[in-house]
Amino acid sequence: MEPGSERQVRVVLCASDGANATGLAAVLNTRRGLTVVALAPGAAAVVSLLPRQRPDVLVVDTTIAATDVLWLSGLTGRHTTTGVRGVVLLATGDGDAPDDELLAAAIRRGVRGIVAPDAPVEHIASAISTVSSGGAYIAPPLAGRVLDALSDVGGAALPAYAATVLTPREQQVLDLLGRGKSNADIADKLVLSVSTVKHHVSSVLRKLGLRSRVEAVAAAQDALRAEK
Repeated sequence: MEPGSERQVRVVLCASDGANATGLAAVLNTRRGLTVVALAPGAAAVVSLLPRQRPDVLVVDTTIAATDVLWLSGLTGRHTTTGVRGVVLLATGDGDAPDDELLAAAIRRGVRGIVAPDAPVEHIASAISTVSSGGAYIAPPLAGRVLDALSDVGGAALPAYAATVLTPREQQVLDLLGRGKSNADIADKLVLSVSTVKHHVSSVLRKLGLRSRVEAVAAAQDALRAEK
């Protein structure tokens, strides 16, 4: 790098709306110190781009599938060799409760930045730069919602989007966890091996952004009580 030159923060933008993503990328590319190196419509496309593009920051629109949002939110922890420093979410500010729960789960998985997709470009650019340097950026209009959601999820409430991201078998396992069953009990009930049950439990924790089996049990029990 030449003296006085500035290192560019490499960005991959993941969004389902290609036209909006292209427009945002064009605007971000006018900002000093930032360069959008690729666009991707979902998690699978991002993964295929990582080895070649080696982004510093992933910018993820929460309108993509919830499973993709959660998976990408943890990339900094699982893919340290790719050089990804952080993830910034583009989240709407309309008070949609399931989206708030998704944001809380994403933060627990490693997201360090949240900003509205229609925010001024300088705010989005600031979020990217801040996260790239190891900081955190949550846009003020979203901060209250996110904190409330974190408090609610801290009580292990089952996210409203759970039914859309869990397989039927994973839902069965979660239900039995809530009924106080051990891995061995679940294995007997569903005619599975204990190792397969453990795999399903791990998958449930990952997909729902839960930190432990205890949280999964509490969440499932809350859901069972709500059904009565």
